[in-house]
Amino acid sequence: MTSEAIQTFFDHYVDAFSRRDIDAVMSLWTFPATITTPAGSFVFDEPAFRTNTEALCRFYDRQGTVEARKRVSGIHELSPAVATVTTEDELYDEEGSLIAAWRHGYVLRETAQGIRAIVAVADAEIEGWAARGTPLGS
Repeated sequence: MTSEAIQTFFDHYVDAFSRRDIDAVMSLWTFPATITTPAGSFVFDEPAFRTNTEALCRFYDRQGTVEARKRVSGIHELSPAVATVTTEDELYDEEGSLIAAWRHGYVLRETAQGIRAIVAVADAEIEGWAARGTPLGS
């Protein structure tokens, strides 16, 4: 898993989110998938993950988000096929103004279908939205 391949994975990921293409987002995960937050860790099967992703996209729409960006800022290889990755995330509105930014953590796995996310650490995202006065899930 090269740094270029990981950045390409995330380029596809933010493109899918920016287009609100739930099927494309889903295709970049393995299931069950885990999202961990300050409130706890949540393990999702495909239908539950789809419901969660749809809700997240509706939340982003309410915040005026039209573009997401992710820049890989750290990679730690755990095995040849697994890595922990940090990204610097930014969301922008229609005028190109920054809405929110945070650091995100992931565990990625190389599969026969390509790189897939298996875990997301969403603590900083949750904290960032709360600090903005628009708690995620509101």
